[in-house]
Amino acid sequence: MHATAKISLAAETKKIRNAGHTLVFGRKGIFAGWPFNSGFHQYGNGNEITVAYSTTRCTLKKLPDGGFSYQQSPSDYSGVSRSFDGGRQWKEDPPYAFHKTRTARCVPPDEGRGFNSWVTTPREVRTQPIDPFNPSHSLYCGADYIYTTRDRGRTWSGPSFLPRDGQQPGFCNRPVYFVRPDGVLLTFPTVPRRKGDEGRIMTYASYDGGVTWAFLSILAQNDDYMCIMPTVVGTPAGRLLAAVRVDQVGGSWTELHDSADGGQTWQRIGRLNDHGMPTQLITLKDQRIAAIYGYRLPPFGIRARVSEDHEGRAWGPELILRDDAASSDLGYPRGGVTADGAVVVCYYFHEKKYPKPQDCDQYHWGTRSIWATRFRP
Repeated sequence: MHATAKISLAAETKKIRNAGHTLVFGRKGIFAGWPFNSGFHQYGNGNEITVAYSTTRCTLKKLPDGGFSYQQSPSDYSGVSRSFDGGRQWKEDPPYAFHKTRTARCVPPDEGRGFNSWVTTPREVRTQPIDPFNPSHSLYCGADYIYTTRDRGRTWSGPSFLPRDGQQPGFCNRPVYFVRPDGVLLTFPTVPRRKGDEGRIMTYASYDGGVTWAFLSILAQNDDYMCIMPTVVGTPAGRLLAAVRVDQVGGSWTELHDSADGGQTWQRIGRLNDHGMPTQLITLKDQRIAAIYGYRLPPFGIRARVSEDHEGRAWGPELILRDDAASSDLGYPRGGVTADGAVVVCYYFHEKKYPKPQDCDQYHWGTRSIWATRFRP
């Protein structure tokens, strides 16, 4: 246990033996990545799942001097795949309509308020409210906009907008939200730090089913390093537990923060790992908490920890779900618990059958695939 930490971590590392891996989407020459940034939703009893991901094509051109030139050509949509059996089998879905113009990226400096290419008036709100407890309803949280669905992600209404309140370029939300027991919806955009670079996490709340949003609190900020990409779960004691990605020169890890007042105030309670991020927190059937993250050091892969309590204060050994990737270009997991109690987590992965340098650039381009892993903690 770290001297300044309020959590305990088991020192052991072990390979989990009951993990099953399924290809969700993969095509040679297509970079498919970043499901954390594109969305993961569960419907009904948890067995109907959608996962979205960015898709980009990379082409390799040989130059007269014998070298190579890599050209990346974005596709006109992000992909979506759906499973009806808890992540065992997947098929491609039609892309979300709002992805045809732009994926869930940070708001660029020249676009002002909202994405005007498909919004008639920048402040026009066209979002229908959802019932936060209806298993067919969900939210899609983009850079500074919100869409809602009432039919399990087949159609979407919107957008509505998060108030940026004068924030500089770099305001960036991901499709992550939490439903409080009182039905209030929370989402957690990353906003610039005071010196202008990315790295503070705020909490926004909606009291009307996702139609309008208001600032609630600052979840995490630090002058020395970047805090981004949280996920949040609730605990039986009524607290909120957040996993936060931290990046500092030469290191990337996960911190835990919690709130005892529904997200109005937050405190840092400790560090989850030496290395690994971003992290998906998942509440298991027995109320323990699973934390899954990409591991970008050799051997490259996907790892997890599972809490030994219900509050996220004591964590068991680091579990290796996979350690067979070709490079560190992987991860960004999103996931949940299926009807039978299994954990299913989707992520992007660099398979060893796509080597370098013929596989385009080393990071973020080339052939990458979306995979799902199911396991029982």
